[in-house]
Amino acid sequence: MSSEVVGTSAEAVQDVEQSQVQSRQVEATTVTPLFRLVFLAVLGITIGCLVLEVAIVVAKDNPNESTKTLLESLSTIVKMGFGAIIGLLGGKASAL
Repeated sequence: MSSEVVGTSAEAVQDVEQSQVQSRQVEATTVTPLFRLVFLAVLGITIGCLVLEVAIVVAKDNPNESTKTLLESLSTIVKMGFGAIIGLLGGKASAL
């Protein structure tokens, strides 16, 4: 009688462990061509603006008002691009 209880509880433990392993498995998400295009466009614009901003700062010792405005605009674009990248990746991760 006690061996039946031990056998049944061992099977129950094994079933629970197996269900936990199955729940931990991560499904792979597919990256569509449209997502890849949007992500790479945002990434390219962000990196391009960042490089341009750094180049202007290095080249100009004493920037005038129009250069300062341009630098502020480039900085804003970089911040928005970074936010868009995080949003795209977060949206893709939540699709899991």
